[in-house]
Amino acid sequence: MSKRTVSRNPLVIGQSQQLPCALNKVAAIKHLGLIAKQAADWGVQLLVLPEMSLTGYNLTVEEINRVAEPRDGELFNQVAKLCQQNNIAIVYGYAEIDEQQRLFNSIQLINNEGNACLHYRKTHLWGELDRRLFTAGNALSPVVEFAGWKIAAAICYDVEFPETLRTLALDGAEVIVIPTGLMSPWTFVAQHMVPVRAAENGVFIAYTNYCGDERDLTYVGHSSIVDPAGAVLAGAKEQPVLLTATLNPESLENARNALPYLDERRPELYVARK
Repeated sequence: MSKRTVSRNPLVIGQSQQLPCALNKVAAIKHLGLIAKQAADWGVQLLVLPEMSLTGYNLTVEEINRVAEPRDGELFNQVAKLCQQNNIAIVYGYAEIDEQQRLFNSIQLINNEGNACLHYRKTHLWGELDRRLFTAGNALSPVVEFAGWKIAAAICYDVEFPETLRTLALDGAEVIVIPTGLMSPWTFVAQHMVPVRAAENGVFIAYTNYCGDERDLTYVGHSSIVDPAGAVLAGAKEQPVLLTATLNPESLENARNALPYLDERRPELYVARK
């Protein structure tokens, strides 16, 4: 593999661990406006929200159809306006409906100028909750550039498949944002699996969860920003909180030099087995 280049300037990333705001897009946008202003005041350049953060997650089919929007719908317009007002990029989750009336569990990254630069549909659907509502996406996240960094995304259950983040890392990702809706009793995913994924792929991860309850689901919190060596730069417990961390390019380079997993792979041995 050819030598990868790393970003030269630090990136300040924030994540909002928050209570669900199901079926109330007005309240969700109002809350986002407050969080975006606070994050911007703290110097955050990229703010990450949980899975389905603007529409709610644990909903019925009828409810999802009621709140779902196209990727360039009113939610996009309102988030883009907040990005421009606060000079901040935002990653948000929502229920997407396409021109064929299919529903997707989707996220978008809107940059600080209000332009959409990353859109992704969840590819690994979790259990009956996801499968009764959504169509699975058919492509992994693109890798895009923001503030000199190469950014990619995954959603919740995606992180539990090592091939997902490994592919994104091989595609050049340096930072992977992961909006999630991790619920009880699966806390080990946040506490153990996420740091391992960061270290084995030499990437920063921003894993952003809910806390509190949404109907019969109890979200476990434990959002984190993890560096490429697997160290937690900022971590939450079970309460609402705005986390921030500064991602330094030196950490990326040092981790990849110390643990050169991507360069020392032997793909000729990795035969896929069905």
